[in-house]
Amino acid sequence: MIIPGYSLSRNALTTIACGSEERGVPPEFILAITFTNKAAGEIRRRCASFLKNGEEINISTLNAMGYGILRENEQTLGKAIKLLSQPDSLVLIEALLDELAQPLRGFSYAIKNGQRGLLCTVQRKLVEYRKNPRIFMESNREVGEDFAKFADNYFGILEQAGYIDYNQQISLCLK
Repeated sequence: MIIPGYSLSRNALTTIACGSEERGVPPEFILAITFTNKAAGEIRRRCASFLKNGEEINISTLNAMGYGILRENEQTLGKAIKLLSQPDSLVLIEALLDELAQPLRGFSYAIKNGQRGLLCTVQRKLVEYRKNPRIFMESNREVGEDFAKFADNYFGILEQAGYIDYNQQISLCLK
């Protein structure tokens, strides 16, 4: 069952409770997936009201579940999995921007932090670039070739350090 967002519906919890109590499904065989840690915590809190001592339902975010699957299958993948967090990504982006001789073309340096700031904007553009560099460059003519070099440097550092980002996590899980 995938439960969207923090505002949990009564139906979702009723389904979990019915599966556990009325249908005799052992709680350890129930998996609830949500999109945020906050929602997962709320589900745990609410489920505690009808679970017996020692019983536990597997409640996870989509990302945490994917990361767990990858960690369990590192041998099959042939490499250790280290997931790059968003804050770590922003730190790396900031360090690489500081090393540039000139600002990246097509980006505003007026605001550095926040969702609309330089760091998050570059981070979003890197995600788009990684999907298909050629199409990205064709549809984002305001950024120059300097961004392509910046992106290649960023992804090269990640690969060399053995990190994957959230988008790679999803594609690796699908393999």
